[in-house]
Formats: sequence, structure tokens, C-alpha cells
Amino acid sequence: MDSEPRSHAVLLVEDNPDDATLLAINLSKEVDGHRFDVKHVQTVDAALALLWSSKIDVVLLDLALPDSFGMGTLEMIVSAAPTIPVVVLTGLADDEAAVQACALGAQDYIVKGAVNSAMTRALRQALARHNVERGGESEPTTAFRTTHDPLTGLPNRFLFMDRLNNAVARARRYRDPLGLLTLRLWAASDGDTSGERSGEWTREAVAAEMARRLRARTRRSDTLARINPDMFALILERAEDKEAVREHLGGLVKALEAPVPWSGSRISVRIQPGLAFCPQDAGDTESLLQVAVADGGELSG
Repeated sequence: MDSEPRSHAVLLVEDNPDDATLLAINLSKEVDGHRFDVKHVQTVDAALALLWSSKIDVVLLDLALPDSFGMGTLEMIVSAAPTIPVVVLTGLADDEAAVQACALGAQDYIVKGAVNSAMTRALRQALARHNVERGGESEPTTAFRTTHDPLTGLPNRFLFMDRLNNAVARARRYRDPLGLLTLRLWAASDGDTSGERSGEWTREAVAAEMARRLRARTRRSDTLARINPDMFALILERAEDKEAVREHLGGLVKALEAPVPWSGSRISVRIQPGLAFCPQDAGDTESLLQVAVADGGELSG
């Protein structure tokens, strides 16, 4: 009797939906007793969150993503999950890039469009070389824990400030409009009309739900972060002017302020947004953040 095919969990990080669909279909086919169960995400942030929370055997990584580009993409994944093999996926055959990728920790470098058997073989060889034991749980590394919020999986203040520095530098160099949005939260359970934060349980329940709602309404090119327990921030790359952004801000705030169900009750939420633009309001990172926070209230925590 034929034995069941051996299944491996592959994290596919690819922002092109057509390429992702084709890859998922091909990898799900059994080849030499092996097949791959594909989990697909489109950004580095989503990939890091999934590596932290799920069992992944191997990563198939496109280097050109909405929130990261080039070899830095590979470095972030390898740093966050050094026990998981990474195979780089590219649209161009480039021997020099392949050598560089392998030097940075990739197990292999595959050109999109490779035949199914070649793709499957490369992933299997990457698994074998990296000596990953099936059934083990991947643990978040120190690098990931120090750059991401443990509750929401979003970038924390440390990583956010690094990305904001880079965004401000690009905005000044290329004269691209850049916006910074801060969202301060207040929450109160049913029956509490004081408007004060009402305990750690409220803070965590609201923060987790706000992260979910914001992810659903954030452009893939923008960086969303939780920069302190009561505040989220959003870097708006290539933003329109402040008036155009404010037109959309009202709908966002309304969606975020919908009550949060929790343990048979509901938590009322109030959002205080702050907005600043580079270079109109400030030309450096710290000043830009200060202007946005002042526009929406003092930064707590």
C-alpha cells in the first residue's frame, strides 16, 4: 500500500497574488513522496509575525516586497528565525545575487518559473541541509523580540523609529511626500463613563483588536507600529497633502471606535489622532513625531 506523502509547512512571502497562487498550486502537488502546505503572506511584517506564532519548516522568500527590498529583506528573516531554512525566490537569474544571498544565510536561490520538480527538490534540499526536525516549534529570537510588540506582533517603537529615520531620509532626498499618523487610545468598559483607562485587561483587549482593524485598513506600503501601550503610529509613504489624508481619517477613526466585544461585555473606545508631514511640519524624525503627538495629545507611557 502506498504511504502518505510527507508534508512540509512552507511560508511563501510574495506580494504578487498571481505568482503566489501558481506557486501554491504547484507546491501542493506530490513529488517523490513530498508535498508542501503553503502559508502565504505579502509583507515582511506579516512573515515575521507568522514565524513567531506558527510552525514553519521552510521559507520561500521574494526579496522585493512592499515593506522591504533587496538583501535587507533576507537579513531580517534570517535574523528573526535562524533555525528555519530560507530559499530566495527571484524574477531574474543573477549569479552574483545568488552568491550574496547564500552568504547572508539563504540555503538556495530559485528563479520564478522553475519547473515544479526543481522547486520541490530545492526546498527539500534546503530542509536537509538545515537539518530541521519536523514537529519542532520555532521560537522567536532575541532580535525579533526586541523589535516587535509581543501582544500584537507589530513593530515596536525601536523598529518604528529606525523605519521612520529611513522614510524621512528618502522623503528629503527624493522630495516624496511623507505623512506620520499617531493614534492614541482611551478605553472604558460598559458602565464606566470616566473615560480613563480601566485596567490592564482593557488595554490588552483593545490593543489587540485595534491592531487587527488597522492591519485591515493599512496600505501594504505603509509601516504600522505600536509605539507604546496606548498609541499606534503609521508611516504614510508617498502621502497626499494633509487635507486629503484628513478626509480619509474620519472614516478610519469611526471604524476604530466601534465597541470592542470582550468577555460578554463591550469596551468603549475613543481615538485621538495626530498628523504631521515632512517637510512641511518638520524635517527630522524626532521633530516629526513630536508634532504628530502634539496634534493628537501628549504621548503617554
